[in-house]
Amino acid sequence: MTIQYKKESIHATVSPYIKKQAEELVDTGDFSSMSDLVSVALAEFIGRYKREQKEKDMGTEELLATLSEKDITPAMVKLLKQVFEEGKVSKKNLPIIVDDIIE
Repeated sequence: MTIQYKKESIHATVSPYIKKQAEELVDTGDFSSMSDLVSVALAEFIGRYKREQKEKDMGTEELLATLSEKDITPAMVKLLKQVFEEGKVSKKNLPIIVDDIIE
């Protein structure tokens, strides 16, 4: 028994550069059609967008807990906590001097 997936049609206007790049990707044979390429690209974009939104919604502790020890050092955890929780981020987007935070 073959599973049939219902597909919907969309229309999008893109720049000539994007169209040319997409056509070149289809021509490589990695995608069966322009429709296949667009479906894969949109699925990837939507997945990444949802992950980023979820990360934005996470609290500081929850976000830091998702990082493994190889991703971040204890000094970086301290720095991030101070930046997020103690408001060390400048409202004028001035650079943070790490030496002023980590003793």
